[in-house]
Amino acid sequence: MYLVLAASLQAEKLNPNVFPTDWEWTSVNDEMVTTEGKWIDDRFRFADAAHKYTTEDGACVRWRFVGTSVAVRLAGQNTSSYPGTGLPSHGKLSIYIDGELTNEVYSAQHGREVVAANNLSAGPHELKLVHSTIGDAAGLRIEGFITSSKPIGLFFISVTGELQEYMNDARFVVSQNGKIVRSTIGRNWLTGSAHLCLPSGNVYDVKI
Repeated sequence: MYLVLAASLQAEKLNPNVFPTDWEWTSVNDEMVTTEGKWIDDRFRFADAAHKYTTEDGACVRWRFVGTSVAVRLAGQNTSSYPGTGLPSHGKLSIYIDGELTNEVYSAQHGREVVAANNLSAGPHELKLVHSTIGDAAGLRIEGFITSSKPIGLFFISVTGELQEYMNDARFVVSQNGKIVRSTIGRNWLTGSAHLCLPSGNVYDVKI
């Protein structure tokens, strides 16, 4: 699996499409998604994107899906330095597919999109997401899930910024053959990784 990227500084008009047309998006608030433990329906910062939030150790989300590839999108990486914008996201996320651990993510440091699995067998599968506290640190925001019949790749970079003012958000604008295929916030809040899911094996122009 690979992604081939090219750099460009030319500005473009943004496309309202959030995901490639052959991907399917499911909100964490979908009626087929179930939760265990205490979860709060929330909206984070200026994007006002609906999601579920927890600080409870062991709280989990379950979702049964059909697809050979699946990814998870988190909501913002809130920190205690954001005054008046909600509780921080400092917990750990463990991702299970059909009972098998496939990934672990520390939401304050990692990017907002995570590939949970590729090349699954045809048929139904279960995705389980578990939040764990790390000492006194807690908090996880889940926005939803991406499914595809083709492999999902992951583009990621590290970003840094000065406190409060200079690197609060990093937006990705991704084009293919002159057409924007994704435009989304890849990271909120300062230093850490910014992750973006894309169909694998293609050439893209990425502006950040």
